[in-house]
Amino acid sequence: MRATAPVTVPVLAVLASCLIAPVAALGELPDVEGATLELVQIVFRHGDRSALVDLPSLPPANWPRGFGQLSDLGMLQHFRLGTYFKRRYIDHYQLIGPEYHPESMYIRSTDVDRTIMSAQSQLAGWFPQTSSVFKEPHILWRPVPVHSLNMPDGLLRPYDKGTCPRFTELEDNHYRRLEWHTKQDETAPDLACQGVGVAAPCNNREFIGGVGKQSGLTELKLGNVWEVSDTLLCRRRHNMTMPDWAGYDATGTAVYDQLRHLEDWDMYELYFGHEERLLTGGTLVKEMLSRIQDKQRGKTPDYKVLLYSAHDTTVAAFLEALNTNHWRAEAPPYASSVAVEFYTLKSGRPAVRVVYKNNTQTDDWNMDGSALLVPGCSDEVCPLDSFIKATAAVTPTNWEAACLRTSDSGDSGTRTRTALAVGVTMVIVVGLICLLVLWRRRYRSALYNFSSGETDRKYFINDDELSDDSDGP
Repeated sequence: MRATAPVTVPVLAVLASCLIAPVAALGELPDVEGATLELVQIVFRHGDRSALVDLPSLPPANWPRGFGQLSDLGMLQHFRLGTYFKRRYIDHYQLIGPEYHPESMYIRSTDVDRTIMSAQSQLAGWFPQTSSVFKEPHILWRPVPVHSLNMPDGLLRPYDKGTCPRFTELEDNHYRRLEWHTKQDETAPDLACQGVGVAAPCNNREFIGGVGKQSGLTELKLGNVWEVSDTLLCRRRHNMTMPDWAGYDATGTAVYDQLRHLEDWDMYELYFGHEERLLTGGTLVKEMLSRIQDKQRGKTPDYKVLLYSAHDTTVAAFLEALNTNHWRAEAPPYASSVAVEFYTLKSGRPAVRVVYKNNTQTDDWNMDGSALLVPGCSDEVCPLDSFIKATAAVTPTNWEAACLRTSDSGDSGTRTRTALAVGVTMVIVVGLICLLVLWRRRYRSALYNFSSGETDRKYFINDDELSDDSDGP
């Protein structure tokens, strides 16, 4: 683990401008009556960023910090999200104090610039400063440590190539599934087809082929259509030049909307399935349950807030693992978050509530998220024992072993039977070779004795003679 460097001066300038923002009341998410909030764990997506790739058919974009980097807007999004969390968990619930303390809060990020900077920006909202810690310059900011691990990261990015070989294998098979082919054969909007030069009506496969020709990505498929839709999203959000076929007119908007729809569909479909959920989002479910159990045991340090700064894929996989009603029609937007709140109810019974805040594209950052119902729980406030049972199927007991490739690991019973069969076969082969050698030696001896006129005595040898004959066959 390592603590990352503090945010840069441009980041501080963006955040400092927000410190005078007015305080608003909490939204409509009701408190759990008579309960005490003991712990909150929040996984969130980074904020707005630059595109990850350029399209061959477009002139190169001039991203100030390069590809895949957090933008000033992304910093602002997370500062506002941190301000919301401060109002909810510090001011309202008084879960932790107004100043950061390493024994009450822990922050982990993937080892990616945009997630680390998002966490730092958010923490400036959690802990706003009223006076500078420096005499000069006068900066209303105090650093808070953000921890990260080198790749591969089995907790926050278990889906990366090479991290979990079994999931990579499932991902490869994913493109052969019936749902995949059904989606490709689904009819695309006529206007979207026409926008990429394909005669209407057309299906999604033909639409994607048209997008590939227009964008210059000739190998475009449903599985990597996000490369186009994500790049167009970033260019739109930053008022950059758009291609004619995906412009701001009705036809271009139809193309853009269909691309976004296909990306959103694929985002959740990739983690849809028991084993997929177990190997991806299930690792974070297990981590959070472990932290809750640590809290119950009184383990130190006594964390009350745990933050996980990650990606849309992390949030999507986590939501899929919980199998909640989380609006699969839209992938997790920038700065969206899932909070797992752990309570002690008035009765003394422990309970969990899952809150998804995906309204981050609006100007009202004070809006609460929505409580989600986890299948297997009778209510959004779910007793802990029910929550554990509800998530048991996707909570891996040995993730490393489960991640072995089928071709590498296979079924243990099959391996045992195969090894036994090979061993028996080897014994039989060795035994047959020994018998053959023994027979050949006896046969040669018999032929020799037959030519000497001693066949009756030597060829039909009895056991007593064999035991006394030191030369034996």
